[in-house]
Amino acid sequence: MRLMMTMIVFIMASVTVAGAFVTVALSAPQLELLDPVKFAYVAGAGFLLALPISYLVAGMILRSAPK
Repeated sequence: MRLMMTMIVFIMASVTVAGAFVTVALSAPQLELLDPVKFAYVAGAGFLLALPISYLVAGMILRSAPK
C-alpha cells in the first residue's frame, strides 16, 4: 500500500520540486544554469529529490489514516 501511495504523492511532489529548481535556475542567471544540458540536470535533480520526500509524506499519510 505504501508503494502505491508513494507513487500518487510522487506525481504531485515531483512537479512541485522540479518546478522550484527550474524557477531558481531561471531567476538566477549568475548560476549559469541556462545551458540546455545543465538545465536538464537541474530538472532531473528535482525529480530525484522528490522521491524520498514522497516516500516520507506517504508514510505520514498512511500513519494518520484510520485503520
